[in-house]
Amino acid sequence: MAVPRILLISSNSSARGGGERYLVYLTQALTEVGCNVSALLSDVDYMDGWARSLAEAGADVHRLPLLGLRSRPLRILQSISDRGQQQAIAAFCRELAPQAILVNQQYDEDGLDFVAGALAAEVAPVAGVMHMPMTATKDSRPLGRWRGKLLQRWYRRHPYRLALVSEGSRREFEQYYDRPRPTYVLHHGCTFPSDNAESAAGMDKPDLPPEWSSDVPTVAFLGQLVPQKNLLLTADAWVWTRQQGVRSRLLLVGDGSEREAIARRLTAAPVPETDWYVAGWQPDPELYYQAMDVYATTSH
Repeated sequence: MAVPRILLISSNSSARGGGERYLVYLTQALTEVGCNVSALLSDVDYMDGWARSLAEAGADVHRLPLLGLRSRPLRILQSISDRGQQQAIAAFCRELAPQAILVNQQYDEDGLDFVAGALAAEVAPVAGVMHMPMTATKDSRPLGRWRGKLLQRWYRRHPYRLALVSEGSRREFEQYYDRPRPTYVLHHGCTFPSDNAESAAGMDKPDLPPEWSSDVPTVAFLGQLVPQKNLLLTADAWVWTRQQGVRSRLLLVGDGSEREAIARRLTAAPVPETDWYVAGWQPDPELYYQAMDVYATTSH
């Protein structure tokens, strides 16, 4: 039986994007079940780290001079009208001839030119993964209603399969758009090591304060430290449980614009500073799962 070739296409959104990390984990999983994985990334320098990570995970990485949405001043207008980029992606897909194509979309306006190019190739089924639709407040944002109507037309004209990462995200998307269908829910794309002593002994260990010990439960969050994650509430909730006499530590893995505000809130709280730790951005965040007893998310 021929080994199936799967093409993963990045939206090239960020040097520290969760969507690109998702593709790394997905590459590991697909490789483990016997697939031949290729990945298509932009050749911009901020994607170099993801190119290395995907190659280490087992992907055959390809780079083309592609623009992501962050590089387009007119955003989706330029994205959906860039026939040259769409044709370049279509030509690449035809030459590679994969059995399936998956495009990483961060949200409803991202990755549209990549999806259109993959569909235009007409060589394989195309699916997208959307991590957050961002449609709940679209009509109240600048030009949001106009953007929504434009996107509604685009989605109707580009039928493909769409996977979202939670039931809530799927409901939010389907309440706003009547296409594409069908949609699916994939709750996570992370592979976890088997839970036995042999595999645990072979894993690298997370970087934690030396005074931390396993006899005290750790409440943790892993992700971007940005306003939509609502991590000040996480900090306040943890401090409240400490004041009720619940013994635990708080671990935050990630970085972002809210990091200093969170640190100030915790520093001012009536708890020892040795009982909380902000690990910052990590190249291998999955290592920290072994240090977590409770995963807490208070995201908006």
